[in-house]
This record gives sequence, structure tokens and C-alpha cells, in this order.
Amino acid sequence: MIEHNWEQRKEIIISILEDTITLLEDMSHSFQKDYHPKRISPFRHLCFGYLLITKNNIITSLLLIKNNMMYQIHYISRNMYEMVINLSYINTDKTKLEERVQRFFDFRICQKYNCLDTMNKYPEIHQGFRTLEKDYMIQDEYNKYLSKYYKNDKKRVILYWSGISLYQMINSILDDKKRDNLLRGYYWVDKINNQYIHPSYEYIKNVIDDEYVSSVKSDDRYKNELYLLEVIYISVFMIIEIYLEHFQKNRLLFRKRHNQLEMRFEEYLNLFQNKL
Repeated sequence: MIEHNWEQRKEIIISILEDTITLLEDMSHSFQKDYHPKRISPFRHLCFGYLLITKNNIITSLLLIKNNMMYQIHYISRNMYEMVINLSYINTDKTKLEERVQRFFDFRICQKYNCLDTMNKYPEIHQGFRTLEKDYMIQDEYNKYLSKYYKNDKKRVILYWSGISLYQMINSILDDKKRDNLLRGYYWVDKINNQYIHPSYEYIKNVIDDEYVSSVKSDDRYKNELYLLEVIYISVFMIIEIYLEHFQKNRLLFRKRHNQLEMRFEEYLNLFQNKL
């Protein structure tokens, strides 16, 4: 085993992610060849959209690492993690899949209404950006949304598209292994990741230390870089798994390559002592 060879560890995980990008690009090209975006089910539409976002997220993460902008990857890792939760929650119970994915897409009505609500609070700022006809239409759509999803809930608090928290969504997943893996990630995202999503003292201190105090990367800095890249890979792995479950074209070929990447990732983890 190799101990604390940080640069070698980083090279290996970056190589795995680069090959994952190639796989995602090939899957995207296959989709464009074999499927039509307007002739697929809503959940397939969601899976493909997330696949494209995932590819862009990895490309961006590697560019940020290359330019020593590690902390910006926290935004991406959070985005990836929420995509995995959304897909896993929707996909966990096939009897509720269509209902849940429809609710996911319907949530855009709430986002429109939140914009309208803000404009109503500050009308002088938003003059010229709205019409009465559009306002009435958004309000009507929102009322229908409430009747559909919150008919008997007088104390409704609409914070997330599912009507429940991320933590509750994870606990609703039927697969024990997947649920436990996501719960482990939840504690990291909810505690550590949030320090960087928001401009906290910890974020400011680390950025200043990196830029002006220390000319040599600390072990903690390397660990954080590697952990972020590992979280990205694990999220990608789960997104691809769900995607391949719902798209048959070239599934065997893509699954074989997907499994090969997972074997390389497991070898990477086993190669070093003190796994992250």
C-alpha cells in the first residue's frame, strides 16, 4: 500500500473522472441517435437532463482543480448529491414513479410564484417586467398546484419539490444499501459542505490561508480535494446506474464500461491506507 502520496492519488482519481466524461459523452451521443427528447417519458427526460448536467459538472470540477479553485467544487458536489437523491427517491417505488416525476416538473410553478411574490413585495423595482395577464396566469397555476398537492394541508411549507426534506426523501428509499450510502453523504453535505455553499468564516479563513499564508499544500487541503472528487465520482456512478436502468440502447456496452470504471475506483480506494 502507498501512504500519503497525495499527487499520485489525485492523478488516479482525475484519470477515472476523465474517462467517465468520455463515457457520458458516448451515452449522450447514443441518446441523440436512438431517442427523441419529445417522445420519451418524463422520467427518461429527467434522467437525460441530469446526465448532461453531470458531464458538465465533472468537466468544470477538473478545470477548477487544475486552477487551484477547490472550494468552488462544493457547489457542484451539492448539486450532484441532490440530483442523486431526486432520482433515487423518484425511482425507488415504481408504483409512484409517474406521480413523483410529475410533481418534480410541476414544482416550476412554485418557482414562478415565488418570483411573482417578490415582485408584489417590491413593485417599484419591477415595473415594466410584468403584465396583469401573466400575473393572473401564474396565480391560477399556483392555486391549482396547491389544490393538487396540498389540498388537506393547511400548514403547508413548500421548501422542496417533493413536499418533504432531503433527509426524509433519503429515508423513503427502499434499497437499504443505497439509503445508507446517501445518509452518510447527507451528514457531510449538511455540515461540512454548507460551510462553503455559504460565505462562512471557515470558507474565508481557508481561502486566505491558501492564497497568502501557506505556500505548500497541507495534508488537509489534499484530503479535501480528493474527498470532493470522490463525492463527485460516487454521485456520477449512481446517476449512470439509474440512467442505464431506463435506457436499453447499448446498455450492455455502457454498463461494461461503467463497471470497469467502478473497478478502477475500488482499486484506487484500496491502494492507499487511511481512506478518506
